[in-house]
Amino acid sequence: MAQRKAAAPKARTVKTRIGPLRFTHDFGRSYRLRIPPKAPMKLFWSVTLYDVATRSLLVNKQKIADRSSRMPLQANKDGSVDIYCSPKAPAGLESNWIPTVAGKSWFAYFRLYEPTEGYFERSWPLGDFIELK
Repeated sequence: MAQRKAAAPKARTVKTRIGPLRFTHDFGRSYRLRIPPKAPMKLFWSVTLYDVATRSLLVNKQKIADRSSRMPLQANKDGSVDIYCSPKAPAGLESNWIPTVAGKSWFAYFRLYEPTEGYFERSWPLGDFIELK
C-alpha cells in the first residue's frame, strides 16, 4: 500500500506529554500525532482517547479508542508513525486512525509499556498534536 505523506498543514501545535494530556481537543476537527522512531520501551507504546464528559474510553461506532505499536500501522520512511484523530479516516491511512465523534470533546493518554533509559533521561522527544487544516 502506498504511503501518503501529509502536506505540511497550517497548524496549531499542542504540547504532548507522556501520560495524561492537559489539552482537550476540539470535537469535529482533525489532528495528527507523530510518534518518533525508536520509542524508549521494551514492550510497546499506546495512544488512547478518552471522553471528557465520562472520563472513559471514547465511544464511536467503529469501537476503536486506541492505536499502539502492537498493531500493523503504516510507518513513515524515517520509522516514525503518524496517528490520526478525526471524525473521518484519512484516505489510505485507516490503520493509523482513531475515530473521534463530532459533538464530543476528548483527551489522550500516551503510554510507554516498560520504558527504558531514553524515557527517564528525556532524550526521546514525543511530538505535539498538530491540528490539520
